Amino acid sequence: MEFSNDPLKILLEEHQEGLQHLARLEQAAESIQANGFSAEAIEEIIEAVRWMNNDVREHILREERYLFPVIERHGSELPESMRNDHHELRGAFSQFMEIVQEIERGRMRGSSIHEIVQISLHIVAIMRSHITRENELLFPLAKRLLSVEELTLVATNMGHGSL
Repeated sequence: MEFSNDPLKILLEEHQEGLQHLARLEQAAESIQANGFSAEAIEEIIEAVRWMNNDVREHILREERYLFPVIERHGSELPESMRNDHHELRGAFSQFMEIVQEIERGRMRGSSIHEIVQISLHIVAIMRSHITRENELLFPLAKRLLSVEELTLVATNMGHGSL
């Protein structure tokens, strides 16, 4: 059954949007790797930082606070694996943001290009893998396990009202 405010559908849509951001980040990193820094590539990198600081952090918090506990009540350990991914992502985001802040302050080192390219491509790889795992494993599991009442609770807690 489909609901207009289905939290799984909303999270899936956010993943699709995230994949578009990741494609732009990957393009920017590859451009920097091939041609060095450009205003356009740096703007994409800065936009990726904004996206991670806002949308990605909020997305992760909503999953961890509202969806994962409900799934875990059904005995699944899959959310714990997803939390581990989130922890790894947070570490990579922190590294990424430190490097970007140094570049923004004009503190370029000889290794700055290599560092920004490597961490960008690392984030793209782990986020794509994580999104695939959530889309193909976690969300179908939640769809099978959770009742309409549980999905309604998740939707309400996430700020999307009732189903």
